[in-house]
Amino acid sequence: MTNFFASRADYGVYRPPGTLVDYLDTAEARIDIAAYWLGQGNELESIATRIVAMLERKPDLTARIAMIDPDGPHVDPVADYLAMRPAEMKSRLTSSLDNLAAARESASPGVQRRLNILTYTQMPAASVIMLDYGTPSGRIQLDFKPFRRPRSESFTFELTSPSRLYTTCTEAWISLVDLALPYSPPAPDA
Repeated sequence: MTNFFASRADYGVYRPPGTLVDYLDTAEARIDIAAYWLGQGNELESIATRIVAMLERKPDLTARIAMIDPDGPHVDPVADYLAMRPAEMKSRLTSSLDNLAAARESASPGVQRRLNILTYTQMPAASVIMLDYGTPSGRIQLDFKPFRRPRSESFTFELTSPSRLYTTCTEAWISLVDLALPYSPPAPDA
């Protein structure tokens, strides 16, 4: 374990760079994300356009971003777990996915091929960010949200390669991302 964050407030204090996008930008080869939704990144950091810009700058970098399917079977239980209304959960998921899809559409063809926006219907145990999976410098950040507590009270730890726990966690969450399906925004109403 290389880092432990007792709350989201710890990111800016103990993990320079403090923003989510800056953390993602430390990846050299690949980014794999399995998230509830990209709440802070979508709402505060313009994550979609910044990921596209990062991929434009780094032609060897790929990114797969998977989130809960807004029409999937676990939206209501996850919303209850997070003390949210299901409609709010679905709205946040859809907003994050649509923003990523719009940013991807505006990107160059090379970036479009290297940015995959996905959804999954499995029940998530945590949100994870995996940087440089499959390389000696691989890292995984696991974010756990305590039952019906504010998301600001979530806690996170980061593992690095090589270790048995790193391998267990990355193999588990890579398989979740591998099961995810491509996201297509709904067609606009006529």
